[in-house]
Amino acid sequence: MKPLLLSSIHAICARCCALNALVLISVSGCGSDRPVTVPVTGKITVDGKPLPSGRIIFYRQRGNQAIGEIINGEYKLRTFEQNDGAAPGEYTVTVKAVELVQKPSSRPKGMSAEEADLMEFEGDNQAMRWLAPRRYSQQRRTPLTAKVTRDEANVIDFDLKSE
Repeated sequence: MKPLLLSSIHAICARCCALNALVLISVSGCGSDRPVTVPVTGKITVDGKPLPSGRIIFYRQRGNQAIGEIINGEYKLRTFEQNDGAAPGEYTVTVKAVELVQKPSSRPKGMSAEEADLMEFEGDNQAMRWLAPRRYSQQRRTPLTAKVTRDEANVIDFDLKSE
């Protein structure tokens, strides 16, 4: 009889623990303090041509920023999880797009001085070439802004202009 009594006590104890856990979860609210986010997508072009790769960041005056990877000229924002979008509000927007290239020993034939200025040297053998004008990559200099709304489709496109 004792083994049956112990297993009954264990079963009752397990049920009580499960019930207590449910009560604690419901009392604690289990929700988060995260702001509501809405999907935000768009296209990024430079002088009308899709930007092949890069990163776009939406900065709020207060609150979380939203980030998106640019792939073949398109992006989807995320704030907390993949593709969750951004919280409604006003944003300053930056776009940074660079590629690492082999560092030339001198300015390659046919490369203009303006193109050479777009390169920043990284280490001994690599250079970073800007795919989008640098001014769009700096939060204080960028002219880009966006408004994310709760009730509308948030398809926000940007056509960046060469300097």
